Amino acid sequence: MKTFLVCLAAVLTLAFVSDVFAITDEEIFRAFSLNLSTPGARARAMGGAFIGRADDATAAETNPAGLSLLVRPEVSLEYGFRNTRTVSNSVIDIPVKNFDITPSPIQNPDPNGELDPTISEFHATDTLDEINQLGFASFVYPFHGITIAVSRHQLIKTQASVNGAVSSSPFHFVEPNSFVGAADINQANYAFSVAGKIGDYFALGGNIKIADFQFDSNIAARQKSQPFFGDHFTSTISSSDTKIGFTVGALIRPNSKVSFGAVYRYEPEFTLDAFVDNKDFGGSPLIIARTGHSTSKMDIPDSVGAGISLSPTPNLNVNFDVVRVFHSQLENVDTGYSLFTHLLPTFDNAGDISFKIEDGTDLHVGAEYLHGWGNMIWAFRGGYYRAEPNRFFLGTAVNPDIDAFLRPIFGKSPGEDYHHFTIGSGITYGQFQLDFAADLSPSIQTDKGNIQGIEDGTVDFILSTVFRF
Repeated sequence: MKTFLVCLAAVLTLAFVSDVFAITDEEIFRAFSLNLSTPGARARAMGGAFIGRADDATAAETNPAGLSLLVRPEVSLEYGFRNTRTVSNSVIDIPVKNFDITPSPIQNPDPNGELDPTISEFHATDTLDEINQLGFASFVYPFHGITIAVSRHQLIKTQASVNGAVSSSPFHFVEPNSFVGAADINQANYAFSVAGKIGDYFALGGNIKIADFQFDSNIAARQKSQPFFGDHFTSTISSSDTKIGFTVGALIRPNSKVSFGAVYRYEPEFTLDAFVDNKDFGGSPLIIARTGHSTSKMDIPDSVGAGISLSPTPNLNVNFDVVRVFHSQLENVDTGYSLFTHLLPTFDNAGDISFKIEDGTDLHVGAEYLHGWGNMIWAFRGGYYRAEPNRFFLGTAVNPDIDAFLRPIFGKSPGEDYHHFTIGSGITYGQFQLDFAADLSPSIQTDKGNIQGIEDGTVDFILSTVFRF
């Protein structure tokens, strides 16, 4: 990705829990997180641990090799809900050294004396709207030794807003700045999957998917006593793009008590068109004041996973998954396109700033117990998964004064892991199956002296159905 503004807007999206945010504006970037959840209420109720089992229609996304286990045509639908989520941050006592070549005179003295411009404060609130969506739909048809499937998976669906203010900055000395913004990011994958057995114990599967991506965001800022947001700075992204991705998987089932699975998912890179209207210091040789159109890239992270499923009795399944997500594919963004860095002095290494996002290893574990009751089969499920944080943070700022200002705001590490606890149940009656799952993640609170923050927990409800012909 090229522009930092895109990153920020994407950040607001992609997983506040592990749902997707992205890539050009630090204001949106700062709260960004990507959620790549396992489809299907049955799998989610087991902590998303399903790579080694993969024995229903959601295997088209989770591990296509598992489609080879299905012996009857079936249709599957999933509905998902997620509550509104808010992240609030407050940082005080941020040191500021002046890089502003035309600072305003110190004004507005407080009751105890004049405002001290060498100490700044930052306050922001970022909100992810609730989600109601058809998350997954598929049709599976086995014939002539192979199984084919068509499916739709809503990988990303995010509407987010952000607002905040900084009392002064190295680039706006003695000048308070505030901003508002919003992002609307969607990606739906339409996949065609094929799977087949090789011998008695081994199966391979894969899919080709058309990824339909849309990204709309805007950030508007004002400074001092300007009446309207946008009077000082705006950044806008409005793009749609379609690319091809794929998934490949394998499944080994040496007997009815154990199976092993592995999967690799490739997600494509999309092109984003951004426009920055920067009203500061036009033409000054001492300032990098970026403005105009820019093309950026957003690379949805690939992942590789492995899982094992154990069935010590015919009624009990226990699953374990490990998934490596390559979040670092979102790195390599250019600064200078956002409120925080749209004015970068050309001296003292002020423009040498980089942001990072680290790859993560997610762990999933879950179990399913089946109980027959008359003509029905009841299922009781529970699980847990740990998702490593996929948030951007300050990597380096060569100038120590700029580092001291940005690091408390963006952090020096991705932050705390997300812990999810899942529970669910299901009923199968004849050809019809109905499953329910709840995915709960507690809130995260930060209390580090001058840095305070709270991130709401998430509550996901998933309802899915299967009809077998």
